[in-house]
Amino acid sequence: LQGRYRTLEEWLVSLPKANVERVPWLRYWNGACRLPFDPAESRRSFESAFQQFHGRRDVPGVFLAWSGVVESIIYGAEGLKPLDRWFSLLDGLMSEFGDFPSEEVGARVTCSMVRALALRRPHYSGMERWADRALELSRAGKDISTRIEALIHLASYRYGGGELRKLEILLESLREVIRRPDVSPLARLTVNWVEAAHANLVSRYDRCIGVVREGLGLAETTGVHVMD
Repeated sequence: LQGRYRTLEEWLVSLPKANVERVPWLRYWNGACRLPFDPAESRRSFESAFQQFHGRRDVPGVFLAWSGVVESIIYGAEGLKPLDRWFSLLDGLMSEFGDFPSEEVGARVTCSMVRALALRRPHYSGMERWADRALELSRAGKDISTRIEALIHLASYRYGGGELRKLEILLESLREVIRRPDVSPLARLTVNWVEAAHANLVSRYDRCIGVVREGLGLAETTGVHVMD
């Protein structure tokens, strides 16, 4: 969440490859550090971790790896159709394991689910229930970075549904917090995307171009180009 992807990657590269492949948590963190730079590689790591976690009945790992796979699909180049399988899998996982094992795990899954629903918009009866969870998380979550992320993904969801007034209210809140130093580059770039999309939709074209330039500048500075 702090955006220290390169540091994490350097630690993992220093480990024997066999150890990384054998330990699902190392595979998980390899997926996390590659997500902003190579979503396809990130997805492979998350999917391998998911299978290992599920085989070991590691419930936190299962849900966090599910979240990682979904995020890697969202930011990848393959398209969004693969999300459909993971929507169905989540329902099965919640039936199998019950509710989330911790607030932190629930927060991660909620953020990923709402972002995925915002972009894919499937025929799914529980969409507003997840949006409500994201709103509650943005207001009462213990971790400020996760609260901001929930707000960002909820804004994406409202944009996807064409709910412009609700989106404008969320963007007003995001403008106040997005400059915090503990907000990751990927989160900041996602806000740039939502704000640019909103400005384009309401015919504020100069504002749209300005936000796009700002986002591309941030991508160049940080090396995170998955939102370009």
